[in-house]
Amino acid sequence: MTPDHDAPDAYSVRNALFERPVTWRLQPARLRIDAGMKQPIHLDYADIVAMRLVYDPKRTEWNRQRCTITVRTGERFSIASVTYLDVIRIAPQTAAYAGFVRALARRIAAANPACRFVAGKPAWLYALMLAAPIPLLGLPLAWLSTLGVKGRDFLFYAGVLLVIAGLPWLYTLFRHKPRSFDPRAIADDMLPR
Repeated sequence: MTPDHDAPDAYSVRNALFERPVTWRLQPARLRIDAGMKQPIHLDYADIVAMRLVYDPKRTEWNRQRCTITVRTGERFSIASVTYLDVIRIAPQTAAYAGFVRALARRIAAANPACRFVAGKPAWLYALMLAAPIPLLGLPLAWLSTLGVKGRDFLFYAGVLLVIAGLPWLYTLFRHKPRSFDPRAIADDMLPR
C-alpha cells in the first residue's frame, strides 16, 4: 500500500459543543480513533464492510457532510465535515475532511475489495423523501380552492407554488440520491467544497 502524500494522516473534529474532540488517525493497517478520555479504538481496514458519504445539513451547518463506516460487528462510526469551536461558531473543515476521507477510502478498498462504497441516503429513506411533499402540496392547493380561485388562475397559482416548493426539494433530492462510488476516485460533488 502506498502512502497518501496528498492527504493528512489525522483528522480532528468536535461533534458537539460539550464533547471532547475526536481524532481519527490513518495507520498502516488500521484506523485509530482517539476520543478524549476513553481508550483508543482500533479498526482494521479489512474489517470495514461499508462506507457511506452523506450530505447531512443541519440548521446552522448548511454544508455539513458525514462519512459513516460500518465494521463487521455492525458498529458504525461517523466523521463530520464541520467542528464546533464554541457556542456560536461552527467551522467547516472542507479540505482536511475531503483529503482524509479520500485517503481512508483508498486504504479500505486496498484492504477489503468487497467493501460497499455508497453516497447518499439509504434507499428506504430516499423513497420517503420523494413521497413526503406530496400531501404537503395538497394543503396550499386546497386553500386556494377555498378562496374561490378557479380555472386558469388556479393553475397559475398552483404552478407558482410547485416551483417555489419544488426547486429546493429537487436540489435536496439530488444531493441525497443513493449511488455507489469508486473509492480510488471520489467525485468532487460527493465531498464538501
